[in-house]
Amino acid sequence: MNMIKVLLACALAAIASPSWAASKLYNAEAAVIIKNGSPCFYIPYEISNNPAVYSDGKGLQLSLFNSSQTNPGYVWKTWFKQRPAKLPNTPASCIPYGTMSKDWKGIQPKALAIANSYQLEIGGELGTYGVFFCIQKGKDGASYIVKSDHKGICSTELLTNPTH
Repeated sequence: MNMIKVLLACALAAIASPSWAASKLYNAEAAVIIKNGSPCFYIPYEISNNPAVYSDGKGLQLSLFNSSQTNPGYVWKTWFKQRPAKLPNTPASCIPYGTMSKDWKGIQPKALAIANSYQLEIGGELGTYGVFFCIQKGKDGASYIVKSDHKGICSTELLTNPTH
């Protein structure tokens, strides 16, 4: 009888494990900064120049989703067949919002709103990275980035980007 319980527990664990792994949003956090007045995105980790065999040829995709509760939907989406020669893993090599690929029509960039929650995803050969954020304006008129949650609520806390 105990052996049946053990086998049943193992079977349930095996069934539950893939669904848990699939619910993970990202491999790691992406980073966002303001550069030339607009968001600019990068992966704040060392990236191998040789992608894993299973991801080779997937290129690089960036998508930005308006995660506000009032007007959700994609505001920009692009896919590059070839990943950039200079990998986007530093603020200097970040990919500016609205950059469009010649490889795929995607979703043309829409105007971004202040105090609106956005969800970024970077995926493809480099893995899957993401971040929730909002753009705010300071008293001096300069834009800055604050944290947002997955429910579309902006905080007042500045977004600090992970570092390698």
